[in-house]
Amino acid sequence: MLDGLNHDKRVAGCVTHTDTDAILAPHKPISPRLSRLQLAVSFAAEACCEAVRFVNDAAGASSIRLGNSFERYFRDVHVLAQHADKSSPRYASAGRLLFGLENDWVWLSF
Repeated sequence: MLDGLNHDKRVAGCVTHTDTDAILAPHKPISPRLSRLQLAVSFAAEACCEAVRFVNDAAGASSIRLGNSFERYFRDVHVLAQHADKSSPRYASAGRLLFGLENDWVWLSF
């Protein structure tokens, strides 16, 4: 735990000095817990999209009217699923880590 805090301090210091090489330098093995968390986040976003799609299918064409608040929910949940940390390529990133392969997404390094 303390080692993680020290690493966070080094990263914070590097960010203020914009030294990105120093941020990426400590390539410690990434815990399987972090990989499983990434899988859970990606799956949750995908499940939310699917649930909203089911409601949209049930509501029919009236759900996409601009005056209908559901139109906004539909759009927002699909934008959320396209976010970099929840999009479908993150499944592959987490899988690579679980199989001991090289990390291909920098945000799983912290």
